[in-house]
Amino acid sequence: MTLVRAEEDSCQIWEAMATKITQVAKDTLGVTTGKTRRHKETWWWNEVVQEKIRDKQGSFRELMKCTSEEERVGLKESYKKAKREAKKALSEANNTAYKRKYEHLETREGGNHMFKIAKAREHRRKDLGAVKFIKSEDGQVLVKEQDIRLR
Repeated sequence: MTLVRAEEDSCQIWEAMATKITQVAKDTLGVTTGKTRRHKETWWWNEVVQEKIRDKQGSFRELMKCTSEEERVGLKESYKKAKREAKKALSEANNTAYKRKYEHLETREGGNHMFKIAKAREHRRKDLGAVKFIKSEDGQVLVKEQDIRLR
């Protein structure tokens, strides 16, 4: 731990403290890729896919923790390999799951299920948060936004 000298500027002290805090946080907590994606559908993931994803994430963590450049090259290759395997497992599981789903939709029960899917999509499309019209106490339909608010 370094002591603060009187001749140092407050901006320099602040910068030094901020960089140390950031470095300790990175060393302790790690670093994310910064990429955020929308919610993934995982209903079709099986045990193989989950295992491959865990392996990929583990190799990524090891890569981020590594400090020496020689080790980093080998870890980067193992991460790339794990990433390819995970991608392949995801693709196979996805194809298998959707193939089963489409086969199910061709049966009699699957036909009924298709109507449920269509109904759910229709409900998701509707905007239920906005009120377009409302009836007043005497039964008249109010369509103006100001009248609806007053009601």
